[in-house]
Amino acid sequence: MLSPESAASLATLMPWLRSPAGLTRLGLVTAAVLVAAIVSGVLYTVALVAPAGDLASAGTVFGGVLTFAGMALGAGVSAGIFGSTISVTVFSLGTLLATWGAVHALTRRGTAEEHGLAAIGRVARTVVEAVTAATALTILTAFASVGAAEFDFFGQFSARPRWFTTWIVTALAVAIGAATGRRAAGGAAPHPVTTALREAVCLHALWLTVFGPVAVVAVAIALIRDDNAITLLAIPPMLGNLVAAVIALAHLGAVTLSETGASTEIGWAWDIADGHGAWCILLAVILLAVGAVRLGIHRERSSVPVWSRTWQLPAITLLVWVLLAALATGIRMSAGGFGHIGIGLAWWTPFTVAIAAALVSAGAEFAPAVAYALSPRLTALIAGSAATMRWLHGPPPAASSDEAPPDEGTEATAVLPLGTDEADDTEATIVLSDGATPDPAPVTGPAPMDPLTKRRVVIAGSVIAGLVLLVGGFFVALSIVNAQRSPAGTVEDYLALLADGQAEAAGELVDPGIASDERALLSDEAMSGATLLEVGEVRVDDRGSDSATVTASLSLDGERFEHTFEVRGGEKRFGVLDTWTLDDPLLVPVTLGSDAQDSLLVGDAEVTLDESSGFFGSSEYGAELYAYPGIYEVSAPETEYVSTEAVTLRATPGGAGADAMLESEPSDGLREAVLEQVRARVEQCATPPTNMDDVCPSAVRDDDLAELTVTTQPEDFERLELGGFRAEDAVITIRPNPGLFNGDPDPEEIEFALDGSISIEGGEVVVDFDDTWW
Repeated sequence: MLSPESAASLATLMPWLRSPAGLTRLGLVTAAVLVAAIVSGVLYTVALVAPAGDLASAGTVFGGVLTFAGMALGAGVSAGIFGSTISVTVFSLGTLLATWGAVHALTRRGTAEEHGLAAIGRVARTVVEAVTAATALTILTAFASVGAAEFDFFGQFSARPRWFTTWIVTALAVAIGAATGRRAAGGAAPHPVTTALREAVCLHALWLTVFGPVAVVAVAIALIRDDNAITLLAIPPMLGNLVAAVIALAHLGAVTLSETGASTEIGWAWDIADGHGAWCILLAVILLAVGAVRLGIHRERSSVPVWSRTWQLPAITLLVWVLLAALATGIRMSAGGFGHIGIGLAWWTPFTVAIAAALVSAGAEFAPAVAYALSPRLTALIAGSAATMRWLHGPPPAASSDEAPPDEGTEATAVLPLGTDEADDTEATIVLSDGATPDPAPVTGPAPMDPLTKRRVVIAGSVIAGLVLLVGGFFVALSIVNAQRSPAGTVEDYLALLADGQAEAAGELVDPGIASDERALLSDEAMSGATLLEVGEVRVDDRGSDSATVTASLSLDGERFEHTFEVRGGEKRFGVLDTWTLDDPLLVPVTLGSDAQDSLLVGDAEVTLDESSGFFGSSEYGAELYAYPGIYEVSAPETEYVSTEAVTLRATPGGAGADAMLESEPSDGLREAVLEQVRARVEQCATPPTNMDDVCPSAVRDDDLAELTVTTQPEDFERLELGGFRAEDAVITIRPNPGLFNGDPDPEEIEFALDGSISIEGGEVVVDFDDTWW
């Protein structure tokens, strides 16, 4: 049953909601939610869609803005790709913080309108505002989608916001903003929980103020370096996520990347920005002292530590960061039957941040007094002058509304104890006359330190701070150096040598691990004039304590490919510096061959080939070797008798290998040299006694001839190759001596063709004629 006061409050709520003031307030809250969502949708659309799609289409812009608007306050989208449904969960903490801030401010300014409403009426008003704003945004975005018509390269792709989570998250953001705004305006009496919440907000505001610019600048530099400057527009909606990640890393938390079926990758502060992320840890240490002073100034000053008020801050911080790590900061994608992939905070991060909050809370019991004793100006600079004065002198006195003014014409007096630092146990009194009120007794601040003591404390503090900075700087520098000595750095050094054509230096850095006779192409001379690798991104895919997997993006003559290297860790140099060793050379098996020559040229390197038997007994030459990736020109040494055209050897990693075969042709010089020897042989067949050689036709192999003369010499060849030839017909005229039965024989023309094999020995052409069988 409702109390009469609550029932009356509810009875007056609905008329007020229907009034111009009530409708204006409801419209402002709803408008604030819609503006935050739509602005985030525009930023997301331009940042994420523009690099991949065409924003010229009105459908793309409208669908993208509404889809991402629902995602910004709805914690994700549902996407369909190639018939599979993928759920993307991401809380846009920047948008949620903007929504909370707007509702908080509107509620704080409008609390005067709630005069006369009981608690249940104020709750009902918040419910109406939350439901109205959440429903308006849900209706606006529920049917929005962006799909394959805009992004053909995705194939069958569509994405739409999740209406249920949009409604829930928006309603919660509005309700929390209204609750905090109303409490901030109510001036409620201090309560331990309220005080702890205020301290948690102050500590996180300090972290946000310091680490926010660090996160924005770091991400901006990274995106600009990667030519993704337009993606900077996605920073405002995701600002809370980025800052939370930097805060986590600064307090020895970690960011993890997990994937179904793969090991979890862990990223620490010193793993980002080439090790410069480690500076955030040193900054966090400094903020421990600053935060302790700021929080302690806002606590009631006490002569002894009050430990009972130190545990609430770390407890609330732990709860907040458990929620952030479990739900709010990461990005998770899951597909039914295909597993998931996600990036978020490591499980231990809430505990490391809570430990930092505990140190701040405990330090707040001591830090203000110590800081003020050392330097009041520095204390006022850190905590603010007004807050420092309140901490020193207490809150200003509040006039009592129940105190009646003295009657006119009467004399009022008050007797107050007079106490000083030197007062004894006796009590002195003073009399205040005629309406005078006593000034509050001043609360004295910490006494300034004795100059000698102060000097000693400053010296000791400076030494301690110097040692802390020295040790911290050493570890930060060590992190930067070790980041430069990362597994990726070892691979980059190796690939840089290959990209510069320094084959011999690359072989010294990474042993090719092959036989000596297979290394003929692993030389600077061989890579001279070759088209070499271009090295792109080199990233560490998986890193353990003693091994790492590194993937390099490479290109060769416009063809892009990736290669994965296995890198092992070595012994630390000087006990602290990481060392990495690459045992996985980037080699391509190649086969070289020639149909006529036993050596060839690759670049400026001469390569000797092994002889083997080819078809029909001809000689061929070849060699199986290894080469670094590149496009090489393979040619033959210049000779007088052989003409060879250069060929290209394309050695690309990841393939089955590469081969290059030189095919040679007889030169004009060889043609003339062989033809000269053929003609000489024809003359010999017409000259005794060499006419009796088996090379000559049987008709001329006769020693009883009256005439033996060459009638026609061959002018060319029917076939001329590097290994052999067949000449055109030659004609020798013979006439036998007169005999018993033929006293005057007629001359006879004998046509025949010489053939044989060709070889080049000592730079000279050697022709071996085949025997004639007829």
